[in-house]
Amino acid sequence: MKDNSKKIKICIVGIGAVGGFYGGLLAKEYQGANDIEIYFLSRGQNMQAINNNGICVQYATKTIVAKPYMVSDNSSQIGTCDYVIVATKTYDLSNVISQISPLISDKTIILPLLNGIQSYSVLKQAFPKAIVIQGCTYIISRLCGPGMVKNPSGKELIYFGLQQKTEPRLEQLSTIFDKAGISNTLTTDINTQIWKKYLLVSSSAVATSYFNADFNQIVAKYPNEIKQLLEEALGVALALKIDMPVDIVQTIIQGFRNNPSGSTTSMHSDFLANKSVNELETMAGYIVKKAKELGVEVPLYNKMYKHLLEVSELNYRPKDSL
Repeated sequence: MKDNSKKIKICIVGIGAVGGFYGGLLAKEYQGANDIEIYFLSRGQNMQAINNNGICVQYATKTIVAKPYMVSDNSSQIGTCDYVIVATKTYDLSNVISQISPLISDKTIILPLLNGIQSYSVLKQAFPKAIVIQGCTYIISRLCGPGMVKNPSGKELIYFGLQQKTEPRLEQLSTIFDKAGISNTLTTDINTQIWKKYLLVSSSAVATSYFNADFNQIVAKYPNEIKQLLEEALGVALALKIDMPVDIVQTIIQGFRNNPSGSTTSMHSDFLANKSVNELETMAGYIVKKAKELGVEVPLYNKMYKHLLEVSELNYRPKDSL
């Protein structure tokens, strides 16, 4: 049996659009490496496809196929890891916590790459002895089939770190990402980065789902509404004393214009697929409830949240206008 006691063990939890992309790049770079082992915690057809054929990642003009050291649906088979990257849907997090306990020790660094604000506090409460850090990612990718991920733009970026703190092993993780070709920024002002990303994903998820429109259509047809959503979410961030750039609303709107034609949000896709669960509470419910606590007015979020809450349990029926 191979002695891997001195190897760095990294487990990616959730091999979907995000975890599959980053996991694929890590698996490719460190396949057969002497010092680093990449593990996938996956399940069902995805796990079977990766076990049989490896994970296939298509991005820009490249296609890579790689196998991790192990892919399993049982974290006990993997054992404790040095780094655990959680890339599931936010609504799966509570179920995932019980499944990943065997991966976690008091020396494990946990990096959540989930949409929303609350994953850090949820994981920190569940694993108080581990080193839970904050993170977010900018990427447009899709799981196209079992073991197959596409990112046609070829662009990705991870921000991660601890607020106003440093941890030596985070530098190590940044280097591991660098060698795998993963763009990343280690920062001690992670709160600002988390909220910049949240403003983007929250406003766009709510708008695309409410109007049944992609990014380009939202900017072209509903510029006032997307601007108001962003300003309302920004008001919540500022009430929480988050340091935000003065031009953040304009910057995000310009970013929407630069998205590939036809691209939309994962929440919109889930609504269109009539999935029984979606990210509505993460993307809109959090803003509505936090705004109420803080005394911040968010009338458009309230209106869209109420409508989407009603249709989330029915067949998707988007509104044509306000």
